[in-house]
Amino acid sequence: MPDYQARLKDFEQRTDDALGSLEQDNRWAEALAVYHSAGGEADALGIPKADPAYKEARRLRAYLYLREANALRVLISRSRATYFSSAPHG
Repeated sequence: MPDYQARLKDFEQRTDDALGSLEQDNRWAEALAVYHSAGGEADALGIPKADPAYKEARRLRAYLYLREANALRVLISRSRATYFSSAPHG
């Protein structure tokens, strides 16, 4: 029987590490890649709904979507700021 709980804890730890280092260092693209990768790996586990780890997997996935959305928000905001600051004025 796979140890889903241990794998999920590993994904969560990677997410927390990225939050604690990459986001705080404004390395948003790298943080986004970590969140996306961890989410894909969590999904690939294919935890059956009847397994006790399923609820934890859904909670982790929701958290990862939240982190991804936040990183995208920052990256898009920066992209817009760069675009508008470099647009010709006149």
